Amino acid sequence: MNQIIKTTAKLMKSKEALIAEQIKETAETFGLSGEELKHLKRAYFFSSISNGLVPDAFKDDYRSIYIMSINADSMNCPLIEVLQGGYFVHGRWGWYTEFKIKRVLQLGIFKGMEYETGGKDEGVWVRAVGTRPDGEKVYGTTVSLKMAKEEGWTKNPKYRTMPAYMLKKRAASFLINEVAPHIFGQTAASVEERETVVPEPKPTLSLGEAVFEINDSQDIEIKYEDVEEEDTDEEKQRMEVFLRVENKILEKKKTGMVDAVIVNTIGFELDDIEKQPIAVLMQIMKDLV
Repeated sequence: MNQIIKTTAKLMKSKEALIAEQIKETAETFGLSGEELKHLKRAYFFSSISNGLVPDAFKDDYRSIYIMSINADSMNCPLIEVLQGGYFVHGRWGWYTEFKIKRVLQLGIFKGMEYETGGKDEGVWVRAVGTRPDGEKVYGTTVSLKMAKEEGWTKNPKYRTMPAYMLKKRAASFLINEVAPHIFGQTAASVEERETVVPEPKPTLSLGEAVFEINDSQDIEIKYEDVEEEDTDEEKQRMEVFLRVENKILEKKKTGMVDAVIVNTIGFELDDIEKQPIAVLMQIMKDLV
């Protein structure tokens, strides 16, 4: 057993030494600055993490992580948060809405976000409302189920199973795009839906080729758009339970129960409920009965 451990450690050391040499040669060949070399080292390190912390979309993708590392610095945000909050769609980067909300709250652009809703059937509408630190209310673009159908958003099957939740995500994204696109490193695109045309795939580049392509370009245009991620069956179940919890909270409020009492009953701030695992959401449902 000890021999196996020693052999494995030796192989890992050899692999790391090989990559270190490759990085050094790439830096010398293409004249990378100290700052660029820092991002290149980060790119390799994060692309090689295999414990699930780095999303699968970024595994072994030095080129993408190199760009995201640059963007993370411009956003003054940890790279791992940027990788977990970003998504790759047909050659363009986008952000999960949850990440966008988290950023505007972290940076104090809003101290809270809520939603106004109304209508029924296809006339159901949602508008996100942000509260600035001084108490000023900022209203985003109103979205409706009718708009979702006309714009083709309902191609996403989640609009059939949880339309209210999807409209809230869209409304929140619109509000943030209108008020604070600058906090995402580049000007955030105002479209959230996936592109329907899939471009021809580019050949996979080696580490050196990727860095060469980046440095050889006069203007690097990094485009971002909001995306609606495909959830697993487990995540769909979790969201279904979350929506039941949300409806139960609305029922409690209609009976006169104030937010403070609800928070005391379930043990969570209302804004934190959505991110809870399914087991916790089930317990919250029981607490609200």
